[in-house]
Amino acid sequence: MTTPPQSPPHAADFHTPPPHPTAIPLQSFVEDTTSLRSDFVFSLKIFEKLNEKNFLVWRQQVEPYVNANNLDDFLTAPIIPPRFLTAQDRATGKLNPEFRQWRLKDQMLLSWLQSTLSGEILALLVLRMGMNFGTNL
Repeated sequence: MTTPPQSPPHAADFHTPPPHPTAIPLQSFVEDTTSLRSDFVFSLKIFEKLNEKNFLVWRQQVEPYVNANNLDDFLTAPIIPPRFLTAQDRATGKLNPEFRQWRLKDQMLLSWLQSTLSGEILALLVLRMGMNFGTNL
């Protein structure tokens, strides 16, 4: 099973909530990687990268692949598991295994979808994501 990230039409979905005032830095999270399955392989090559004039052709290549791997909910109605299950987990930085699995799929999908974008569209997306990130600091 593979996991692609969000497409340019849904760039607003990259908006992340502001960090919690007592948020633990990412590097301090306790992660047991033994339970993570990394069987997500994006071997499908997209021959027509998204540009300003070919959205329908690009979508015809990308959408069936996303749907066949049951990843369409990541793009249309993501259900994000809580990062921590308990207050103790938050205090110790122990991440919810379901959140970790969701994050793995989400980031694999994002990475794959970004690889299907032309340089011009990718630059616009990066600029947009940077603008959203800056407002959340």
